[in-house]
Amino acid sequence: MIGILTVLVVVHTYFDIWHHLPAIASASGLGATGGAALTVELWISLGIQVLVCGISLLVPLIARSHPEAVHFGWRCLSDYTANQRERIMPLLKRMMGLVSLAVSVFFAAEVHLRLRWAFEDPRRQLPIVWWAAGLAAICAAIIFYYLQRFDEEAGPE
Repeated sequence: MIGILTVLVVVHTYFDIWHHLPAIASASGLGATGGAALTVELWISLGIQVLVCGISLLVPLIARSHPEAVHFGWRCLSDYTANQRERIMPLLKRMMGLVSLAVSVFFAAEVHLRLRWAFEDPRRQLPIVWWAAGLAAICAAIIFYYLQRFDEEAGPE
């Protein structure tokens, strides 16, 4: 379900960019090079969004076939026994789905705000440091919560 929400947010971002392309080209405040640069930046943001979300959603699949390839800081999924891994897998899937959704929502908001500000005040921008810090904090909170749950769910074995 979370994967479907992630895909819907990515599709929304695509159509948000696609819908505004004619307005970007004709916006007098942006100029020809400003409009072209904004268009390229928006498509790059969408590409990064798709790449990061896709990788995040593939982690549970990789974990099933190659548990030694999935690391959680100092722990590796292969450190758990096969029975423990089976109990952890639903949590891993949910964790990576939430990380993917968080990334997708952050990028969608960034694209939307860039489009809005391009027409209101092209000089207005939110520094990338704040976007990166916000996204890192949300993802770290999700991962930290689920890492604590992994040991509870795995139990002794």
